[in-house]
Amino acid sequence: MDANDVRAYLARPLLSAWLREITNVILQHSVKEVKEVMGSRIDALKFCSSMTLFDTVCPNNIF
Repeated sequence: MDANDVRAYLARPLLSAWLREITNVILQHSVKEVKEVMGSRIDALKFCSSMTLFDTVCPNNIF
């Protein structure tokens, strides 16, 4: 996934809404370690990597 893919993903209303919803859930969770919320170290790494990419394309957003 690259910056163009991120922009295309965010341009899709349903996908963008789902991404923002899950990001909010993670941010509001009482457990601060993503690994504990996701249940897997690999899933947590993927999530964090994705958030880094989305934040690079959309800085100062929820990501």
